[in-house]
Amino acid sequence: MDRDTTRLFERFDETPRNSRASSQACEVVIRPARVSDAPRIGRISADREGTDPERAIAAVERHLIDDSLGRSRLVLVAEVDGSVVGYGKARHLDGKAASSDSSLPEGWYLTGVVVDPCFRRMGVGAALTAARVRWIAERDSEVYYFANARNRVGIALHDGFGFAEIARGPTFGGESFVGGEGVLFRADLGAPDGEQSN
Repeated sequence: MDRDTTRLFERFDETPRNSRASSQACEVVIRPARVSDAPRIGRISADREGTDPERAIAAVERHLIDDSLGRSRLVLVAEVDGSVVGYGKARHLDGKAASSDSSLPEGWYLTGVVVDPCFRRMGVGAALTAARVRWIAERDSEVYYFANARNRVGIALHDGFGFAEIARGPTFGGESFVGGEGVLFRADLGAPDGEQSN
């Protein structure tokens, strides 16, 4: 079944971000997600994916209760004026999982950032990405992400974080891509904070 791709990727606007940011910037607070955030995260996710909100909320609740949260998975939310307006995730792919998918190296992956359409192009996605990269930098010396080659907005979002393309393929992490091509990116973070010498 073909998916409606109009929901998948925001229209790419080549206007420099600084020319829009002054009138659209908002104060964003980034924090770890809590189970009580599940209804809002689920609705934002369901809106983007065009799925049932109640199922999405239940899935988010299960995800936030899972005991791997904070050890091998991360979920952060972005708040504006006390309301959750977006979320970003990361996960660690260990050696066993990496060996089952030879297209992916072991390590930490940024696994998605979704922002309420009313708050897009205001720096929310960038704030979530910066916070996830900082969190991973405390634990590892590199970070990865993969994206659909057609997702120009998502790729542009990561441009300022030092990511470089390392591979292209029809699938990564068991995920196939609309249009048939995904791109794998890597950024060097240096030594984890606790391992840096003075």
